[in-house]
Formats: sequence, structure tokens, C-alpha cells
Amino acid sequence: MAGARREPQLQPRLRYQEMVRKRCDEAARVSALCTKQQCLQRGMHAASVQLYHTIQKLKKEVRELRSSSLVLVRDFQAQFQDWVSEIVTAAHSTQLCSKALQACQSRAAHLEQSLQEVSTRYLLEKQTRRALHNSLVELKGNIRVHCRIRPLLPFDHEFDDPALQNSPLSGKVVHALDDVSSSLTN
Repeated sequence: MAGARREPQLQPRLRYQEMVRKRCDEAARVSALCTKQQCLQRGMHAASVQLYHTIQKLKKEVRELRSSSLVLVRDFQAQFQDWVSEIVTAAHSTQLCSKALQACQSRAAHLEQSLQEVSTRYLLEKQTRRALHNSLVELKGNIRVHCRIRPLLPFDHEFDDPALQNSPLSGKVVHALDDVSSSLTN
């Protein structure tokens, strides 16, 4: 029995040792967790400081970006206004050029019509001139035929005119007889 008594006494001791061992393990775990928590807190503090500096840096960059974007927007608006002004000017210039082109086309059409009229009148005048020229040439030929000039022949003394005898050319005078005067005398 003494062995049996020992056993029950051992059991609380074993239980106590087991409990002490469990408590030591728990304490070691808690200590490790505390150490880990402290490390994490130190890491979190370092991370929060780094995060704070990063946030400050980002805020500064956002302010710079905002100011540069405002400058870009102002520049873009000014350039946009310039472009709109140039477009309006170009559109106005195009309208003026279009009107000028229409006026030139109208003037060209009028000039073409005038040229055609003048060309038609020129052709008519040319035909009239040619007809008049032909008539003139024909009349000159008829005059040459009607008035023949020749040297005096011996029988021409019958028609001597007293006025011609006093002339210095009396020996070389030519008598011209046209068809009308000869037909009147016949």
C-alpha cells in the first residue's frame, strides 16, 4: 500500500509539475508574444514614422502637382483661346476669300461674255471690211477701165482743145475719154 499511496501522492506532484511546466510554457509563450508585440510595436512605430514622412512627401507632391496642373490648365486655356481666335480669323478670311472668288468668277464670266460679243462684232466688221475692200478694188479696176491714159496719136489732133495748146505738155497730152462721155457724144 505504501506503493499505492505513493502513487496518489505522485499524481498531485506530477500534476503540479505538469501544471508548472504548462505555466512555464505559457509564460514563455506570453513572454515571446510580449517580445513579439514589442518588436511589432517598434516596427509599427518605425512604419508609422515612415508612413507619416511618406504622407507628408505625398502631400507636398500633391500641392506641387496641383499648382503645376493649374499652370498647365491656364496655359491650355490661353492656347485654346488663341486657337479659337485663329480658327475664327481663318473662317472669316475664308468667307472673304469665297466672296472675292465669287466676285472674280462673276467678273470673269462677264469678261468672257464681253469677249465673245467683241469677237462676234470683230468677225462682222472683218467681213464688212473685206466686202468694202473688195468693192474698192473692183471700183479701182472699173475706174482704170473707164479712164485710159495713152500717148497722143496722129488722129487725136482732131479733138484739140485750145486750152491744151497753150499747155507746156501739149505735145504729150493724153486725152481721157470715159464711156459715159463717149456714149453721150454717140
